[in-house]
Amino acid sequence: TRYCPSFEDKVMRFPHHETHQIYLEPEGAFTDEYYLNGISTSLPPDVQWQMVRSLPGLENATLSRYAYAVEYDFVLPHQLHNSLAVMKWPNLFLAGQINGTTGYEEAGGQGIVAGINAAQLVGGDRSPIVLGRDQAYIGVLIDDLVTKDITEPYRLFTSRAEYRLLLRQDNACRRLSKIGYDIGLLPERHYRQVGELERQLAEARDFLDNTKVSGQSLWRRLRTKELQLDDIDELRGYGAEVCRQLEIEAHYEGYIEQEKNQAKSLQKLTEWKIPSGFGYDMPGLRNESRLKLQRIKPDTLAQAARIDGVTPAEIALLQVHIKRFRETAAAAV
Repeated sequence: TRYCPSFEDKVMRFPHHETHQIYLEPEGAFTDEYYLNGISTSLPPDVQWQMVRSLPGLENATLSRYAYAVEYDFVLPHQLHNSLAVMKWPNLFLAGQINGTTGYEEAGGQGIVAGINAAQLVGGDRSPIVLGRDQAYIGVLIDDLVTKDITEPYRLFTSRAEYRLLLRQDNACRRLSKIGYDIGLLPERHYRQVGELERQLAEARDFLDNTKVSGQSLWRRLRTKELQLDDIDELRGYGAEVCRQLEIEAHYEGYIEQEKNQAKSLQKLTEWKIPSGFGYDMPGLRNESRLKLQRIKPDTLAQAARIDGVTPAEIALLQVHIKRFRETAAAAV
């Protein structure tokens, strides 16, 4: 694949390279086995012996396990809802490589969402959990899978997310704890800890906003880096986690607000659900866009807007026709 090519792929794709780096990684603290990173291969065992023993220092090495390749089929993920339920069989949820992804984290993230939503379905009248692109990297991953054409194994990178400053490592508990608590995954004592963190952040922020030195608030001085949190005695009673998040939010406040505003605009489109039975045969919609919309079947206008080739003007057109569709359906009742 693009991200983890085999050694033979490297030789074919980069014939101008005279060498390729190989890393020896110990398999553990108490073993004499090493994993050769950078030499993954599906060549015959006798060739693997020759390859390994051709490396300086490994002339007498032995192979405890041979390398091998894996091939697998996958389902075109545009056939899934954001809940990871199959559109044609809503009681069936898919996660992992079968959805066209590669990587442990990618598979694990999908498994969490698919498992939660399968439990939600079995539990009766409970809505599926759908994470937004501004809520979690898992949300970015799944949204990409169900709205974009997957032409090669998908890997999730930070660059795929538009709202990277909102999806920080330090604020994950604040972003996702309420969702986990509401569906019974997060114990109450943990949820209370997150609530206490929120309270302390709000209290400290209020102090910084309302305490002024030479006509400027401490928050303003913190933003421009004229001041460090360590310089403020009143904040020394707060934990390191509170201070770290305050500092990040101060230094990047302008950019964070910009991303929040963009996310609000996206949320407005997310609230526009595309009704079941809605058709795309309408004047003004290009044939390319019509075919993609009919094939992918987006659940919301936000999803439709992220389909390659669908223009903002066409999204506005869809809004008008969805409104008319709803009015006609309501009048027929």
